[in-house]
Amino acid sequence: MKNNLFSVLIALLAVQKCNANCEESRELESTCGKYCFKVVKPFLDHMKMCHSRADDIEDKRQSNTLENLTDSIDELRKTVNEEFKSINREMSSRQVETIPGKLLLLEKKSQAPTEQLFQKIGAKYYYIENSKRLNWFAAWHECVKMDAHLVSLQSEDERNAIISKLTASTYWIDVNDIETEGEYISLKTGKQAPFLKWHSGEPNNMQNEDCVLLIRTQTSYYLMIDGHCVPESNFICERE
Repeated sequence: MKNNLFSVLIALLAVQKCNANCEESRELESTCGKYCFKVVKPFLDHMKMCHSRADDIEDKRQSNTLENLTDSIDELRKTVNEEFKSINREMSSRQVETIPGKLLLLEKKSQAPTEQLFQKIGAKYYYIENSKRLNWFAAWHECVKMDAHLVSLQSEDERNAIISKLTASTYWIDVNDIETEGEYISLKTGKQAPFLKWHSGEPNNMQNEDCVLLIRTQTSYYLMIDGHCVPESNFICERE
């Protein structure tokens, strides 16, 4: 009897280590004996069936888990998309509301130089810089930032009208002979300056002077001289 029970235990251990098949059944029958085999075989079959059901349940559980995870991801994606659309609509609405206000502010800023800084003298508007001193190139750039250009005098009448407003000793104007020595060009038009009124002894091109200023001295009142373009001076901007 003990031998038979020992044989049964060996058979059970063998079954737990590997999947039972026909070869194992024959081996078990030869080891345990026919009677033992008849008694143990139904139990082993039941254990196999339980293992099989357990495997099926685990497969289904994993499958269901994957399906649930996929559904959750889809729901999350839909939620994110809806949130994004909502944010996009809100931002678009804010942009539509703020753009007209910003345009109006920019328009006011663009008008500020004419309304506040420029003064009408004759038929044109002029900004006379009596404080800041810049070189000729920087002065030109400063005027361009105000949608203007360095003053381009067209006649004696324009000069007389402007000089009555001046207080500094020198002012840059747009005339220069940078490209060709002796050919004084208006930077505004790129053509020969239409009006020139030189100080005595000018232009003298001393050490290659190329940019023109109005200068006030004891003997002259804002006549023109040629000077180096790099030294700083006051300047006059002009708008039509």
